[in-house]
Amino acid sequence: MLARTVWPGESAIGKRIESEHFTVEGIVPVITEVVGVVEHVRNHSLSKQARPEIYIPFEQNPRSHLSFVIKTRGTPLSLADAVRRELRKEDPLLALSKLRPMINYVERGAASATFTALLAVIFAALAFVLALIGIYGVVCDSSDTAHS
Repeated sequence: MLARTVWPGESAIGKRIESEHFTVEGIVPVITEVVGVVEHVRNHSLSKQARPEIYIPFEQNPRSHLSFVIKTRGTPLSLADAVRRELRKEDPLLALSKLRPMINYVERGAASATFTALLAVIFAALAFVLALIGIYGVVCDSSDTAHS
């Protein structure tokens, strides 16, 4: 998305763009060279258009919070112990938290839309029942007046 917006119709590889790096002094603007372009990823919202993003190597811009995604054909949580072991090998002081399958994140992202759809179904059913009661009342009232 960013590459198409900034350099429409051309390759972004080798181009330079200003980005912000987090340092101990705060946020510092840095001229960054584009070395690759990835397909747009919806990592903040499933429905809203996200802002353009730049991926920067961790060594160039370390953060206190870091996330990884691991693709597997098997049960995702079956890899938990192996991931913990590899993380400890890399740095025994690092902590691992929020280890869960991607489907949990997707369900969480879709929860508000699911809730809204459920409310719409409930109100539609209520409107249908009220309409039936109204029609029944009109039909029964006319048949009572016709017999009198």
